Amino acid sequence: MLCHAIYPTGDWDTGVAAKFKINFPTAHTAYQEHCRITKGELVGTSYLYYDYDYLIVGLFVSEDYVEGMYPSALILENTYKALDHFTRENGEGNTLHMPKINSGGFYIPWKQTEAVLKKFNQTYIIYIKNTDDLGIR
Repeated sequence: MLCHAIYPTGDWDTGVAAKFKINFPTAHTAYQEHCRITKGELVGTSYLYYDYDYLIVGLFVSEDYVEGMYPSALILENTYKALDHFTRENGEGNTLHMPKINSGGFYIPWKQTEAVLKKFNQTYIIYIKNTDDLGIR
């Protein structure tokens, strides 16, 4: 499972999400439809998108990406809620491949997000450098 942080705006246009949009267009279309239909509170939830042989996990961590607009504590709380939702829906023991979520545009020190991840019985494969390691162009 490839996992990344997302927003319910209907577009993957920044960071890793922009790469996912190019490489997983079917998942992006499903995400857009989910955002359009749901029109509710998606923040703090997760959603699985299928694209051929890939399962993309989106963690809704904020309403939108606006640099400096959201306090770190709120992003971390929403990350916890989204992972909790994912775990309730999909069980424990999954392997999630992900970048250092929250550490890019939100400028949250990785150790803080890592502490949230460790609260769940999932296996995380973290890609530090860039999305090239995920096999994404």
